[in-house]
Amino acid sequence: MLTLAIALLIFTASMAYSQIKRMQRSAERVARTYQVSDAIGTLFSHYFRLESEDFREELLEEGRFEENLKDYMAEGIIVFDSLHGLVRGNASQLKLLDDIQALEDTLYENLVFAGDSINGNAKIVKGHSFPTRKISSTLFQIRNINDLMRAEERRLMQARKNEYSSNKFLAPLTTLLLGFFALFVFLVSFLLIYRNKLRVRESQAFLQNVLDTTDNIVNYYEPLFNSEKNIIDFNIVYANECNRSYLGLDPEKIIGKPISRVFPHLMLNGEFEQLIQCYEENRKLILDREILAQAGKMWFESIITPMADGILVTIRNFTEEEQVKEELVSLNERLKDQNDELLKLNQEFQIQNSIFKDAEIVAGIGSYIWHLDDGSATMSDNLYRILGYEPDSFNVSYQSYRKFIHPDDLEIYDRLGEETVEIGKSTIQNYRVIDRKGKIKHLYIKGEYVEKEGRPVSFGVVQDITSRVAKDEDLRLRNLELERSNAELQSFNQVASHDLQEPLRKIQMFISRIAGNNALSRNDGEDLKKIGNSAIRMRSLIDNLLNYSRIDFKHENFEKIDLNIVLAKVTEDLSVRIDETGATLAVDKLPVINGISFQMEQLFDNLISNALKYSSQNVTPHLVIQSEKVDCEQIPHTFYKTAKYFYKMTFADNGIGFEQDKAEKIFEVFQRLHLKSEYSGTGIGLAICKKIIENHYGFIYTTSEPGKGSVFVIYLPA
Repeated sequence: MLTLAIALLIFTASMAYSQIKRMQRSAERVARTYQVSDAIGTLFSHYFRLESEDFREELLEEGRFEENLKDYMAEGIIVFDSLHGLVRGNASQLKLLDDIQALEDTLYENLVFAGDSINGNAKIVKGHSFPTRKISSTLFQIRNINDLMRAEERRLMQARKNEYSSNKFLAPLTTLLLGFFALFVFLVSFLLIYRNKLRVRESQAFLQNVLDTTDNIVNYYEPLFNSEKNIIDFNIVYANECNRSYLGLDPEKIIGKPISRVFPHLMLNGEFEQLIQCYEENRKLILDREILAQAGKMWFESIITPMADGILVTIRNFTEEEQVKEELVSLNERLKDQNDELLKLNQEFQIQNSIFKDAEIVAGIGSYIWHLDDGSATMSDNLYRILGYEPDSFNVSYQSYRKFIHPDDLEIYDRLGEETVEIGKSTIQNYRVIDRKGKIKHLYIKGEYVEKEGRPVSFGVVQDITSRVAKDEDLRLRNLELERSNAELQSFNQVASHDLQEPLRKIQMFISRIAGNNALSRNDGEDLKKIGNSAIRMRSLIDNLLNYSRIDFKHENFEKIDLNIVLAKVTEDLSVRIDETGATLAVDKLPVINGISFQMEQLFDNLISNALKYSSQNVTPHLVIQSEKVDCEQIPHTFYKTAKYFYKMTFADNGIGFEQDKAEKIFEVFQRLHLKSEYSGTGIGLAICKKIIENHYGFIYTTSEPGKGSVFVIYLPA
């Protein structure tokens, strides 16, 4: 429609131009007519001057006749040629001009004869009879032609004026009508485009809703290039909510980040190169991946589709299918072992049919065919078994099957039937049945509509999902139990933070009062001191337990943390102990990470405090803290690596050290390598450190040797 509108506008402009050109030509022809009329007047005035006595005297001036006659004839030729050029294309006028030219020749001959006669006989006197009779006759004929030419020009003038008036009227009217029509077409086109735009918006909203509700991860990446136009990474442009459901990633936080940081596993095993190849060769790619996530082993199928500016990645979670497949494979293998002899005796068709039936039994699946026009139906053998009957033990129809439906689900079953009959399918997929033994079973139904031999038919499969529902219910109850346990733990935290510490504070207060009594014996004072130290250790233990229990795996509070600032704060808090021991610290420039600030402070405090606490006698404590950035492939230890690069930080001291076989034990709660009489502590500090590191997707381990100090190594995502 827009093209038509533009074409009409161009046509209107061309028509207007044509009308204007016609008006211009009409105006030029009218002007030409005026010019012709003027030229005719000029020409015939030239001839009729011979009737003027003054001109005759001038022409016949003595001694100048021949010269004056030549001038007169030359003037006539000029005027005649001018008129001849103006009437070119008008045959009638040209014919009259040819007649004029013949008469002109006669006239000039008569003039020559008359001039010779007069000049040869006597002088010219005023009033001499001139022109001669022949000249007068020629002028008379010329006058008649003059009248004819003027009449012709008047006729042409009238016709051309009429033509001009017609063009003058039609040109603006035609332009106006065509302009209005083009405007009408343009408005209609605009309305159609606007309506289509609304449809596009509705489609976009529908697509967004689909992306938000789909069970698949849908991401869109655009390539990042270096100066040589080579792809070095992909930027995440779009990510839907399933990233949060399956991977624990907030879509809003990962958008705008490179995949090398968010999905570092894509940079391994050549998968990143396959993504580049998919984009550059415009070729669809399908990848299957097995990963170990928090929920356990999971399977994902990635469908990578190249697009104009990037690649669309649709990731389908088929973990349940793989688990079922593994179970089916295992069960099928057992069944095949038991039925080898039978399989050898059957033909190929029977083999395939048996495998299908066995698969139905293994998966708890049955199939059906339901004729929608009369309600008759057939069921597979295993669907009979699901209901507790032998195959073909009763006739199946929509109504006969209804007696198995749980009373509370009869309304659902009836609605399923009505929807299927009306539109060929139903949104209802789950209902309960009561089998022959009175056992309630949960069924999942999936049907399709076809026309078979001209009859409407619904066929599909029915799966017994009773065990799955039971597992879901068990999981729900376990979650409720976990919530209850968490509530109890929270209650314990409150008790530990207040009720347990209050008696300790009172014990310490009473000890301080009794210690001020000078009447106490030396042994009593020592006992009170031991009681006070025990109360202090108990309070420290409670504080550490609270700190350990409060470390969780929520990452909403992650922020940019400058570890140099964290170290400065911790060393300031420990400045008194550092001064007392004379300890020295050698520190590299530390990185900036994403994390929780107070947990990093607790981590540094525990590691530095341990280095000061477990120092060798008569040796000034010295702690070296170093940092470097390493590729994840350089890390020899096995843990879930969420980034391409990690910061490796080492805390190396010159303390008493320990046996290397105790390296893992020291990170467990309440694990001590020394008696509390030798070194104070609760045995929780390093357990807190490990939990903090794991909360930040990192890894911690230690190496040590008695008498030669210890080295604690930490990996945190860069």
